Amino acid sequence: MKILVVAPYFYSSCDSRFQKNNSGLGVVIGALCEELGKEYDVSILINRFTKKVKHGSFVVEKHSFWQFISCIKLKYMFEAIKIFFKNKDSFVNRLHVLFQCLNQGYIEKQIKKNRPSLVHIHSVCINSSLTSFYCEKKNIPFILTLHGIISNDSVEASKYFKDEEGRICKYVSKSKNGLITCVSSGTSSRLVDKYHLEPSKVITTVNGIEDDILKIIDTKPTDICNLNNKFTIICSGNISKNKNQFQLLESLKMLPYNYLEKIIVLLVGENLDSRINEFCYNNKNIDVKVVGFVNRKELFSYYKNSNLNVLLSHSEGFGMSVIEGYLCGVPSLFFSDIDAASDLYNEDCSISLEDRSNSTVAIALMKAMDKKWNKEKIINFGKKFLLSNTILNYKKAIINCVKKSGGEV
Repeated sequence: MKILVVAPYFYSSCDSRFQKNNSGLGVVIGALCEELGKEYDVSILINRFTKKVKHGSFVVEKHSFWQFISCIKLKYMFEAIKIFFKNKDSFVNRLHVLFQCLNQGYIEKQIKKNRPSLVHIHSVCINSSLTSFYCEKKNIPFILTLHGIISNDSVEASKYFKDEEGRICKYVSKSKNGLITCVSSGTSSRLVDKYHLEPSKVITTVNGIEDDILKIIDTKPTDICNLNNKFTIICSGNISKNKNQFQLLESLKMLPYNYLEKIIVLLVGENLDSRINEFCYNNKNIDVKVVGFVNRKELFSYYKNSNLNVLLSHSEGFGMSVIEGYLCGVPSLFFSDIDAASDLYNEDCSISLEDRSNSTVAIALMKAMDKKWNKEKIINFGKKFLLSNTILNYKKAIINCVKKSGGEV
């Protein structure tokens, strides 16, 4: 069976050409292609220009500037102009949308050329919608995978794309050939309720982490300087309003001194929140280290040098950082209202917070510091999320989608 993946990008741990986007989304897409490629004929189309590359068990299709130009269709040119002026996002982001519209001709030509048994589309963007319309029209089975809900207030996206999420989900739900998969149980149920979707058309395929990551985790971690034997709290991911690291820092102010003096906080990720630097300047008694962006190997050294992983996001499709921490034996603290809370929670591995007040966070931090955690139990629970275990749900969804459309598996 041939599967053609349509995605904005993917991350590769072994090829520097595909290491620009070291996000959870990129990591999951790359690992998923690799795992599915062991059983099926898998190729991927991405937005950036690239040569045709055999990457492990799957193929990255060639995408050249000439292909982009020669495949532009007049109808998508008009669509691009319409969206460019209708979308009130920044000029740079509108240029990205313009590119995606004009790039749709290339995607459709590749679908026609590859003749896949199924097209697997990742995330909500212009290409997701247009590719779904094309597949339905051509009677090609397709899956739209949502890695989170972008219409949540805390997620930074233009109103146009927040509305687009509802439009495309409703379309796929009513389509003959399409299926929606979500990466957590909470995302699936909220999506069905929010957009009144047909429940049978929305399937949960819990996210997984590539098995090869265990090789990185098993290597001796690099010592992190200046931790001073303190209780080390790590927050991994872009430092942003949605990831909400600022609430952790504010909550630390509420701790008694005998707890606060023992803590150091590591903020690992690109700093997009101007409040963080101001906080550090005004609260020099609180030990916070803004690490910035690091590669994946370094990231796991930070996890292995940490005592607690904190995720206080307003909106979180899955929470890959929680799994990464688990595999290093690090317990997690997160809010019970994130979409993947029911998938990620285990009383031996995590603390789930029922309300979002700073005082609740502060109490939970003290509880986490006082509790004796069993590292082996945490690691074993984390292994449940290895892709070799979670891939079965994806395979079931693929087979289900192809068979319902009358195709052969």
